[in-house]
Amino acid sequence: MPRKTLVPLALASSLLACTPQPSPESTESTESEGDTSSSTSGEPSTSTTTSSSSTDGPTGDPTSTDTTDTTDTTDTTDGESTSTGDPELPPGCGDGTFEEGVLCYMGVPLEGLPLQGEYITDLALADLDEDGALDLIVIATFACPIVGDHHHDLTLPGVHDAVSAFSLLTAPGDGDGGLASGLDVDAPDEWANGLTTGDFDGDGHIDVAFLVKNTMVRSFAGDGAGGLAEPAEHVPSTPPKDLAAGDLDGDGRDDLAVAGKDGLTVLMADGMGGFVESIFPTEAPLSAVLTADITGDGELDVIVAGDDQIATFPGDGLGVLTVGETLAVEPSVETIHLADDGLGGHTLFARTLGNPSVYYLAIDPDGQLGALEPLDTAMTLAVGRFNPDELDDLVGLGDAPTWALLGGDPWPGPAVDLAIAGLEPNYSTASVAGDLNGDGLDDLVVAGSPEMILLSIP
Repeated sequence: MPRKTLVPLALASSLLACTPQPSPESTESTESEGDTSSSTSGEPSTSTTTSSSSTDGPTGDPTSTDTTDTTDTTDTTDGESTSTGDPELPPGCGDGTFEEGVLCYMGVPLEGLPLQGEYITDLALADLDEDGALDLIVIATFACPIVGDHHHDLTLPGVHDAVSAFSLLTAPGDGDGGLASGLDVDAPDEWANGLTTGDFDGDGHIDVAFLVKNTMVRSFAGDGAGGLAEPAEHVPSTPPKDLAAGDLDGDGRDDLAVAGKDGLTVLMADGMGGFVESIFPTEAPLSAVLTADITGDGELDVIVAGDDQIATFPGDGLGVLTVGETLAVEPSVETIHLADDGLGGHTLFARTLGNPSVYYLAIDPDGQLGALEPLDTAMTLAVGRFNPDELDDLVGLGDAPTWALLGGDPWPGPAVDLAIAGLEPNYSTASVAGDLNGDGLDDLVVAGSPEMILLSIP
């Protein structure tokens, strides 16, 4: 597949121009595990995959916001759901049949969130309100300066220069591809990344966790009705860059694997909303982490990547990780994504820091890493099931056009075109895959320009 030249993200740069940036040894990743962490199939689950990262002060702390009130919506959307409209469909799409060599989508604006000049740093999909439909969770950084009230429930009088602020937003899904306004939690003077979901307290409801300023883990307990309780915080011993969820010790509660400056930190959920920490040092800083069973023993393992390395930590299902294989790689890796190859093994996709080139490597059924091979370029990646063969596929989003690889034997399979009616993405800062319209195929939520949803058709 030929490489593409990516356009500069001028708008993204301007949005972040007055955002406090982390130090060089702990620079912030702008994309997550659109696959947020413990999902091994690429489909967002109720305790979702990869790679796939929020604060103090009484005026901006989310604890001062009643996050359990799911009716608290902003007046910018009036609770209206997205609508697909009726644009002209691309040739070969919309007739109820699947055509080889093309994936068909309807592009609709992301209207279920009160976004007002925000830079979305991460996305996740999970069923927060337990109605059987996926809901969208977003963390975003405000543009600066902030003039007056950013959202209706945040009081920021005057102009705020040289400060950042973040929003945690939710949008309940209706199961037909529509999203409505949900929670809106704002906090000034902070930024967040590394969003993931899981059941951290073992109550059967989905919780939300992300990183604040590459300093702390902030987790919100879900109530099963779309609400989130006051947050708990944990400061890892090493500055964190990314996190992923999964039950590493088999106690029914999801734990957190955290990639950081000095290595892998494992936070075992204690059942009371807190975590017990253990550290696995690495020779170089890490920037990405995911959890999956790559060794075929039925237990979750951890994969990490960062400066010139990809490494594995096999798990025994009882909370014990061992040091596995470390693969030296030439590019520094920013994000990683995992696809099931349908043959008992996996394919790992790595997106590099800076010039966002995409590489891939095979992981055999025993968890052994193959060689890293070049693939293409993309700003964000999303693993999902985008055609009817029930094999994992990959979509890369950058400057238009986007591209996709379909699962096959061997993996990766053939490259295909994305036929899009309606809106088309110009560039992407984050993306996540999941079945929003109930047709059995995964859709895409894309943050960037414009913020949009790609609904699969037919």
